[in-house]
Amino acid sequence: MTDYCKGFARKRLAEGYEEAPAVPLLPGKYESFCKCLFQRALRPDRRPLDALADLRDLLCALCMYQSTYRGFNAGKLRLRDFCNPERHGEPDRRLPLPSPMTWAPGTTYRLCIREHETKTVRGKRAPAFYLEPNPERPALCFVTGFAYYLWLAGAAGQPITDYVFRPLAPTRQHFREAPYSSNALNARVKLHLHSAGLYEGETNHSFRRGALQAGADRGMSVAELMRMGQITSASTLKRYIDPAKNQLRPAQRRKQG
Repeated sequence: MTDYCKGFARKRLAEGYEEAPAVPLLPGKYESFCKCLFQRALRPDRRPLDALADLRDLLCALCMYQSTYRGFNAGKLRLRDFCNPERHGEPDRRLPLPSPMTWAPGTTYRLCIREHETKTVRGKRAPAFYLEPNPERPALCFVTGFAYYLWLAGAAGQPITDYVFRPLAPTRQHFREAPYSSNALNARVKLHLHSAGLYEGETNHSFRRGALQAGADRGMSVAELMRMGQITSASTLKRYIDPAKNQLRPAQRRKQG
């Protein structure tokens, strides 16, 4: 596999391209993207399953940015990955959360996720990360959107019982019980960015890179950023937060001899 990847990279270089980290999704564009998708999902003319698909994509985006999870890890998230915020060895027995429409004034929830395996953590749960409530900005609040998503899925006869983010069946009449693939999420992210007039080459990985760059801009230390991104190498982190990097740019021409 390593030889295959190296061969593919050489082929792309020969074609005039070189690989580099994804275009970062910076905070302003991230917020605009989430607001557009939030408004689209809540339009009264949206078919319930289409609204659910939009909410799924919004929640994946919020999860990727707020946790720095890769698209693959966000797409395979399961209910069992949500744990008690105070006792990480216990499941979150509050799930499914009630619909936000029934919350009493001032009601908030804090969620905690410890996913079973990530790219960095193998054979066990990843470190815990928390999704904090943000009731003043519902388009950016994973907790509120998640509660509504769970309620709407149940109301539409598509209850979430295992995988949180699922693909629609080819008929678009129901969701399949399977993880949401990174490729499918990537295609939808590009579609939503195009629809909002925001697309400039971003991918799933742009959320992770944008969040890490934003953290660096806020003054987070190298150790804090590495812990946030589950990154084990300082040189890898440096590539993530280098604002000069871009995804797939034309390779420099070699000087003619």
